[in-house]
Amino acid sequence: MVSSSGIGEILKKVSCARSLTDYAGALVHNKEFFHKKYHPFINAIYRLSQKSPEKTIPDALQIVRTGSSKLVVNTMHKQGQYLNEILEKENLSKSDRAKIKSFADYLNNITLLPKKKDYDEKYHETFDNMEFADKKKIAFLVNNSIMSAFNCRGALYYDKEQLKGLSPQTFIVKQMLSYSQNTLKNVFATKSDSPADNNVKFLICGECAPRYKTFNYIRKSPFGKEHLEQYTRDISAAICENKLSGNNKYIYDFIKAANVSDKNLLKRSSVSGVVQSKIFYERKCNYIFEKFEKIPCASCGTETITHEQKLKLFDEIKKCENIHELKNLVKINSNHITPDLRILVERFNALIGNNPDISGQELMEALQKSGKEDLSKHMNSVCENIKTFVDNNDFNFIEKEIINDFIFWVRQECVDMPYRQEFRYDNYNKMLEDTIGTLHNANKTKLINIAKEDLKDIYMEDFILHPPAELVKQSGNPVKTMFQNIFKMSVLTVDHTEARALGGSDEYFNKVGYCKFCNIQKGKKPFDVWAAKHPEINENLLKHLKFISKIIKQEHIKEMEDYPEKAARQAIRLARGKINIPTNYDTKD
Repeated sequence: MVSSSGIGEILKKVSCARSLTDYAGALVHNKEFFHKKYHPFINAIYRLSQKSPEKTIPDALQIVRTGSSKLVVNTMHKQGQYLNEILEKENLSKSDRAKIKSFADYLNNITLLPKKKDYDEKYHETFDNMEFADKKKIAFLVNNSIMSAFNCRGALYYDKEQLKGLSPQTFIVKQMLSYSQNTLKNVFATKSDSPADNNVKFLICGECAPRYKTFNYIRKSPFGKEHLEQYTRDISAAICENKLSGNNKYIYDFIKAANVSDKNLLKRSSVSGVVQSKIFYERKCNYIFEKFEKIPCASCGTETITHEQKLKLFDEIKKCENIHELKNLVKINSNHITPDLRILVERFNALIGNNPDISGQELMEALQKSGKEDLSKHMNSVCENIKTFVDNNDFNFIEKEIINDFIFWVRQECVDMPYRQEFRYDNYNKMLEDTIGTLHNANKTKLINIAKEDLKDIYMEDFILHPPAELVKQSGNPVKTMFQNIFKMSVLTVDHTEARALGGSDEYFNKVGYCKFCNIQKGKKPFDVWAAKHPEINENLLKHLKFISKIIKQEHIKEMEDYPEKAARQAIRLARGKINIPTNYDTKD
């Protein structure tokens, strides 16, 4: 596609051409901006310029105009041959076979250019009532080629009144480029289609724009998925070339909107690592230390990794040819694994130690079974803790029945969950809201907290052990994907000591670096609650701020010299006596 300003530049070049060679050169140089159906015109002009450069541009246009009728006839013959091949390859009904044979004979026997009206009647007579499942695809391929030839011929004919001051050589190019001009359309033409995503727009060419009514027009076309994938690749290329600076997230918004009608239409995971990295830095909070390596997590102390390190590790994992190479790679990078996820690595190593010839599938199944045992123990503990709390507090009969409904559901759905089945946190949350969440008892909040206690730990473990199919396809096998997800949890992310949801500031004094795992676990919890549950913060926050102080000093980041002190004071204030760390740090030369 091409913008209106781009069309203007091309027209300026072709209008200034004084020789056939110059005209052909301008067309060939901008060939990518013309719809494919007009490439035969450009090719013909170029061949003439090479064979007879002395000819004038009007003479060349007349020659090509005459040959365009022959192009239509030849295209019909080719499509007739294609239909004969379909008759040989496909298992068609007697009725469908007769229709296709009749249409193929019609196309093969054409000698003079037929009227478009006659062709249309024959085409619809053939395909409108066919039974064959792939009839739309066959009809599209045949008709698209023939109509492209008809359109290419049509663009060469015009009335003098249409020129409006343009030369014929310029007018013809303008007509052709009108089909390539980009037009901005909403993914959803009306609010009723999808109110939430109605503002997401995408570019569509001038040929398709008049026919566009809903996104399903593209999605359901024979090559719709292929064209949409190409569109996302083109947008990705634009991001890599910094043409969408400040709006790189658009590609995620488009994929999300496109998938409303078909959740498997486009895969966000198919976006290249380079693009993901650009989007990551565009969307992240302003925290300059995310680009520095080996910073200890302020919560668990894990040696964090940068986004670039993560992508490099992902590539190294994909290159591992067997489980033992993978084991060695994990061992080398073990300092980047968070404490809560080390249990998975320990189980992985134990399984290989007990059976060096174990397959990847057997490994994954064994790990999933162990993970479901963890889930079962946790859920049994949740049920017992809820029962104990209910016994020791004031709940009426109806409230107890509602609570028992939740306990029954947990035991049925979560305690004995098959090891291959993924634990759905959203399902658990919904059931909690539909039962205990409906109570009007003063102890409802405490009961919900018991039901959610340490649940994110279990959920994260289960999620890592059940990687999505599209990610498995990219990495090669589920074991590799599991370790990619494990290391992903060690990426340094910014955490607001006082959560912004609780009124926390976005100023630097309210920011520290957490690994992604701890950041997810902390969520919107008040810092004093988090610190009480994780006393190791007292030691790890100090390590974190000391490491940051070295960076500030070594990199001469003058504007950040007072950051460690302010961040420490903020944490001490919010911890309400749960931590006690120094407030003086060496950040100056």
